[in-house]
Amino acid sequence: MGYSVALIILYDFEKKFLLQHRSQNAKVLPGYWAFFGGEIKRGETPEKAVRREAFEELNYRIRSPELVIEQDFTEGDVFGHIYVYIEALNQDRSSLRLKEGQGWGWYNQKQMQGLKMTERDKQIISFIVCYLEEQKELGKVKINEKAILREKT
Repeated sequence: MGYSVALIILYDFEKKFLLQHRSQNAKVLPGYWAFFGGEIKRGETPEKAVRREAFEELNYRIRSPELVIEQDFTEGDVFGHIYVYIEALNQDRSSLRLKEGQGWGWYNQKQMQGLKMTERDKQIISFIVCYLEEQKELGKVKINEKAILREKT
């Protein structure tokens, strides 16, 4: 079976990334920690799909997603094409709503080592950490610290 997916990786100024803890009854990777997003529907562009998925799964409206990875993938007997977008969180975390999965959390790269994740997803995070560091050095990272700091306790 082959299909295309679009994923969004939200990050904050501490280089923490928002991950979804997939439900135990998920069709793909049950119980794993993964990124938000999903299958691209017929007639949909990858960017439209990632915007739709972010709203459906998180109540989050993406402002300017940046496509950083596009590649083929294989996971068991499933293969397809993946589009990975990133964006600095552009609103207060308390406005996010988990609408899919059994949980979620913000993790840095080191904290992710203890999570049940695919090796591919860990490699994606490694790439994004390096990419964001390069962008920071070039003065191009867009991070809204005020939106991140105001959290509901």
